[in-house]
Amino acid sequence: MTDSINKRLTHFQSYAESLSMTPEEYALSLHEKNQAIKSVFLKSESKFELFVREFHNLLDNLTHYKETEAKKDRMSIRS
Repeated sequence: MTDSINKRLTHFQSYAESLSMTPEEYALSLHEKNQAIKSVFLKSESKFELFVREFHNLLDNLTHYKETEAKKDRMSIRS
């Protein structure tokens, strides 16, 4: 697991340097962009709420689909 974290950190540092930024500057830049995006979503709260509801519904349907398909697969194996 630490290898994976180290690889991601190295990638993050390399990417920041490719933008002529320090990793700290790049992290702050990402944070500021995320804040800006969130403020846009929260200004039109009703659209954002609708998006979240639809997204959760989609995830629920995918989960249901996976469960039902898995049951069908198990039943066909038993036959």
